[in-house]
Amino acid sequence: MKILLFCVFLLTGSLSYAQYWFGPKIGGHRIDHVYQDKEYKQDTVSVVPDYNFQGGFVFHYSSDDRYSFRTEVVYERINRVVKNRDVTPIYSRMTNHFISLPLQLRMSFNEGSVHYYVNGGPKISYWVSGNGYIDLDEFLDDSVDPIDYNIVFRDSKKVRENQLSLPGANRFQYALTVGAGSYVDLALGGRLEIDFRYSFGHSNMGFNRNPDVTFSEYYDNLTYRNFMLSVSVAYLMEYNAQLKRKGASTNKQGKSRK
Repeated sequence: MKILLFCVFLLTGSLSYAQYWFGPKIGGHRIDHVYQDKEYKQDTVSVVPDYNFQGGFVFHYSSDDRYSFRTEVVYERINRVVKNRDVTPIYSRMTNHFISLPLQLRMSFNEGSVHYYVNGGPKISYWVSGNGYIDLDEFLDDSVDPIDYNIVFRDSKKVRENQLSLPGANRFQYALTVGAGSYVDLALGGRLEIDFRYSFGHSNMGFNRNPDVTFSEYYDNLTYRNFMLSVSVAYLMEYNAQLKRKGASTNKQGKSRK
């Protein structure tokens, strides 16, 4: 609540300075899957970190030279691969697609032509869709053929062939982000920015013992969170509300003289 109130203060205060920046961003990230059962990765399976990509659009509001508010609409692709540590091979891959909305407060430090900043705030993500592949060794469960599936978020009784049901999935994911970066104002206009960010996932992906991913000797463990280290580059263009108002008032004066 305090963060939201401060954002409202930024948006309503210092209107004489108000600057708006917007533009595209693209970047990459590393994902660490943090399981609720800490022994799961140590004793049972191997889950390697995922390196993937993201891209989206930035909206940035500055109330003065020091403080600003920023939000984004970002597509994030997150992959997870699980392999068994035992001799008997197990392979499970799940690729998920998210739309995320980070809300960040920023403090900037101007050093000549290059500007530096630190920021932080909450992030809300929506699990849009996913797909995957599960292959169990025939000696582990010879009744299960390799499964190539698309995820659906409804009861398993209503799914079609090659669909995997996750009715208990947490489609809304919550995280806390902290970061830092720098930007430079370009001579030809606009701003080039590089951003480093770490996201602490708060929500588990789902619950265990889902019937569609539970087999006689193996089940897909969904009680994990995604911790993300990302780096991105953005090109931002300025919309200056003060200059816009001055231009409008000048036009009105010119018309009145006529």
